[in-house]
Amino acid sequence: LLSSKPDFEVVPVGGSIVLSFYSKSDTKLDFYLDRTSGTSPFKSANLYENEVAWHKVDVPESVAQGLHSLTVAPQGVAPTSFYVMNPTPFTHYFEFINRLGVVESIYTFGRATHKRKLVQERQVVKHRTSFRPTARYVKRTLQEEETIALTTGPVTREWARWFMSEFFTAEKVWMYSEEADDMVPVIIECEEDMDVFNESAAEVLDLPFTVVNYL
Repeated sequence: LLSSKPDFEVVPVGGSIVLSFYSKSDTKLDFYLDRTSGTSPFKSANLYENEVAWHKVDVPESVAQGLHSLTVAPQGVAPTSFYVMNPTPFTHYFEFINRLGVVESIYTFGRATHKRKLVQERQVVKHRTSFRPTARYVKRTLQEEETIALTTGPVTREWARWFMSEFFTAEKVWMYSEEADDMVPVIIECEEDMDVFNESAAEVLDLPFTVVNYL
């Protein structure tokens, strides 16, 4: 499994998990819940295969809330633990390229603050005319930019380190847009100096970040 995620990833009911595996075989991968046998409740789409198999696994509504483990067969990959919860209005879904060059997904559960920024640039431009050779006019250029201030939601120290080293540093990120009903490319920005944890204070870890160019 090509990922450095800690255990106990939080996924909403009806959500998806992107899993990438290194494999030289064309063996079909099946996903089972809690090491059970029989029909798997997960629907998996094999999106890409060339030594790296990229699967998008859907979590159906039939999966109960709580802690589960996802077993991959027949590859014998160690089970992945995750926690299923009801979706909230603050749930946001991202896909990104991790440091190993493969696709991963992550959900954040923090409230969003939408901001719209209008950048204006003015410059004086010379304009030649027959009656006033030195005439000038002011040209204005407008550039609209939308940003969303988000937080990860409550995370452990291990997950805080993962967000700092993987998600916040990713160069290629996509976010699900309800308006477009599709994944749209975005830029993730965060503060240069951020406290991952503070041992002198019993505080909840909730890392802030900004999504830029959201469409």
